[in-house]
Amino acid sequence: MTLEIQLPNWPPRRLVTEALFAWGCRHLDEECIDCESAPWPMIRSVVLAFLRHSLSDFDDRLRARCEHDPAFRDELAGKIEQAAFRRYPWLAADPRPFPVESDSLFLDSMAGELANLRGIRDQLLSAAKDLRRAGGAKDHIATLKDEAASIEKQIGRMYAFLTRPKTG
Repeated sequence: MTLEIQLPNWPPRRLVTEALFAWGCRHLDEECIDCESAPWPMIRSVVLAFLRHSLSDFDDRLRARCEHDPAFRDELAGKIEQAAFRRYPWLAADPRPFPVESDSLFLDSMAGELANLRGIRDQLLSAAKDLRRAGGAKDHIATLKDEAASIEKQIGRMYAFLTRPKTG
């Protein structure tokens, strides 16, 4: 099986926090995982699952197979895990404490915050869609959608600030 896996060039803090956030959106009944104090093997497994299901075509390839094939699934998961360890060598050993990010220019920090908010919104909507598809609780789906709408309003306020003519 030939497989080219493209993974983003994200620093450890971002990949871990995105993975834990995605996990939290899909496990609303469970206690949140703290990225600073949780055991590293647990965090690593959440990161690998996030890479498999959110940042690769793992699920699409399984659906295209049109049959339940555990050997194919395990082989594909193994290839994605190998690619992850090549791309992120720090996954092998706990990289915490994460490096502190340096201060940036105001507009750079606004752009970064907008990107983060869009990522959070997309994760919330994706989790709501997955939960609805799996027949999840309607109150959980509504909570995720309400939070996504709140984030959308925040994004709108930031864009309004950035696009308002400045004088002075």
